[in-house]
Amino acid sequence: MARNMTRPDFAVSALRCFVAGYAVLSLVGCTSGTLTGAQQSCESSFGLTEAKKVSCAGSVDTVSGSPSLSVIEIGEDLDGAYRLKTTITIGSGTAKASVTDVDDHKVEGEVSPGDPLKISAVVYPEPAAGAEEDEEEVEVHLKVEEGKEIRDLRFEATLVKQR
Repeated sequence: MARNMTRPDFAVSALRCFVAGYAVLSLVGCTSGTLTGAQQSCESSFGLTEAKKVSCAGSVDTVSGSPSLSVIEIGEDLDGAYRLKTTITIGSGTAKASVTDVDDHKVEGEVSPGDPLKISAVVYPEPAAGAEEDEEEVEVHLKVEEGKEIRDLRFEATLVKQR
């Protein structure tokens, strides 16, 4: 059973992310950052004989500071551990990116133009901030040098249930 996010679903999801992001920015202050021009599409397959799988792709026009980027969003309650594989590319600037794995260790690296970052880790999806109770996400934490920004960030991410 595949689910494609439609434009109205995406608009609602984007609005929720914006509202949640604004709340986080208001609370956290200088330890957060901004994402402008964010777009994302996701699809999922939850077959009887195959592992649950969610795939998302998206882009962000500009990133500054230290924001969190939701690379996986799903309107389902996901229990247990999942293998995350994500690739991040950027057009200009440099940034550090990290995810926290199931053992609370950071899996991190740096991304720059022409040098994509690939992250693979076993993670627990978390409830999406400010969303309905059955919506979950996986975030990549970005860190851009103070006073600088990155442009044309693109990502592809896949989440597969660990057996």
